[in-house]
This record gives sequence, C-alpha cells and structure tokens, in this order.
Amino acid sequence: MGFFGNLFKSKKEKELEAIFNKINLILNSDEEQNKLLPKALEKICDSSPTNTIPGAIGDFGRTITNPIPVNGPLGEITYLSRLLIQETGEKLFFHRLGSCNDHIDVYEMISISGNYYDVLYLDMYYLHKSRLVPKGYILQDEVTTIRGINSFSSNFPINFKDVLMAQTEKMIGYPCIDTDAKNIDIKRALYTISLYKNEH
Repeated sequence: MGFFGNLFKSKKEKELEAIFNKINLILNSDEEQNKLLPKALEKICDSSPTNTIPGAIGDFGRTITNPIPVNGPLGEITYLSRLLIQETGEKLFFHRLGSCNDHIDVYEMISISGNYYDVLYLDMYYLHKSRLVPKGYILQDEVTTIRGINSFSSNFPINFKDVLMAQTEKMIGYPCIDTDAKNIDIKRALYTISLYKNEH
C-alpha cells in the first residue's frame, strides 16, 4: 500500500493494524513471550538454547523421558500451533491432558480430518523453544493462529472452537484462533481417539 495508503487509513484501521502486529510479534518471538512469563517462573527456567533436554532418552516428544523443551505455557501453545502432519500438511488441534513428573505437560492432538491422533510431552521450563519436531511432523514458518489450549477440555474435540475462543481470549487478550476448529470431523475423531486408547 505504501506511504499514500497509510496516509488515508482511518485511526481505527491504524489501531487494529498495530494490535495485529503486536499479536503476531508475541506469537512468533520467544523474547516477547518471555516478557509475559510470571517472574517466579522465569527465574527457574533454563536460559541455555537447546533443541533437546540433556540426557534425554526415547522418541523425541513422544516419551516422558524426552519431552520437547519450550518457553512457558504460551511457548507450548505456539510450538504446537505450528505443527503440521508431514505427509499431508494437515493441521492439528490440541488440549492439555495434565502434567506428570511435576513438570512435564501432556498434550492430546487430533487432526482436522479426525484420522490422526497423538500424545506429545513438553517441558516448559526453558527460555527457548526447540527447533526440532517429533517424527511425522513439520513446522509452519510462523504461528498465524492458535489451534489449542493449555488446559483440559473434558469434551475434546466436541465444540472445540468455542472452548478455543474463550481460552485464547483469556490468555492473549484476543481470540486469534484457527477457525478450522469448527471443521474437525468429530465422529471420526472420537473413533480414532477411542481406538488409540483401547490399544494403549
């Protein structure tokens, strides 16, 4: 749009643009996310950049002994919101099942088609995010919208768009959600989840 485009923008348009730019910065910058960490949490986070936790063993991201290092609760959300299925490029939606070993968070993932299910383990006590991904995934270049929450959703993935909207607004102050959450194939997703749980 250039200089003249900016000249004729209304005050409201400029304010909205500034808000979107700030949200985009927060979603894609470890430094900006770390500014939002509670001071008590920031003090106990490891500041050394790492892709894997020293001494980790097992399948990266899929075992409690090799969780994905990320920077705080927002770091968990933004890391998982960039994940796509490698084979298809399909989006995933997620919620937090809970924690284990005092500091490892467990996330349940389902693809939009409902055909793909996974459980991933993350360690949020770092000031940087891993650049690695578990097998079968790729990372989007940047976070454009949020696809999950860092709390438990009892009916996941039923009505997940509404849950996602409320939780994201509370966490970020703006409901910058992936609206494809309304397109999750619920019937297929519930079947896939039950199949996984019966096998494990």
